[in-house]
Amino acid sequence: MFATTCGGLTGGDAVRFDFAVGAGAAARATTQAAERLYKTRPGDAPVQVDSRIVLGNGAKAEWLPQETIVFDGARLQRRTVFELATGTELLACELRVLGRAAHGEVFSSGFLCDRIEIRRDHRLIWLDVLRLGERSIARTLASPVGFGGYPAIATVFHAAAGTESHLPAARALLEQMPQATRAAATTLNDLLITRFLAPDAFTLRQSVARFITGFRATLGRAPVMPRFWSL
Repeated sequence: MFATTCGGLTGGDAVRFDFAVGAGAAARATTQAAERLYKTRPGDAPVQVDSRIVLGNGAKAEWLPQETIVFDGARLQRRTVFELATGTELLACELRVLGRAAHGEVFSSGFLCDRIEIRRDHRLIWLDVLRLGERSIARTLASPVGFGGYPAIATVFHAAAGTESHLPAARALLEQMPQATRAAATTLNDLLITRFLAPDAFTLRQSVARFITGFRATLGRAPVMPRFWSL
């Protein structure tokens, strides 16, 4: 379990996480609470968050942090790298909430660059970059070919040999999501990738947790989330 830093981060802060699972071992990582990105003062550098997750040969890991809440005016530069070896299995999620809906706030100013890399045997097999800048935020969030007005977003992915066989089960689970949630799943390069859009943080957490618990069951694991995930 990772502890969030003072409950939140702001301009000039820099955090690095390193999580390694040895060959043949199994582990799960989560956070004790949601992460908060506060408004950055003019002239301050963006928050820097770098995470590196390394799995040894035959290792199994779950990377299940709770959501990152991006306040209006926040500036974040994040890079998350997963290094997978032969025979590894990874189940991971990343959740982002843009603005605080309960306060009537939207993320309309600031900067967000969120980069996720997955490498297998040092070869890049997936790269995902979300970038929102000062001029594009409101347009991208509202656009039907962007976020369609949904400020809460998530990606869940399962990396393992033959994970394509789980795609029908994953899509069946998505049919059980709350009506307000939009979600879809696909596979690529021994990755099963699932995307979520939701109107608020609670609906997003509920949808992601429901999917992960159901998907864990298809893998022969207990259908539970980390106990810090209060729902």
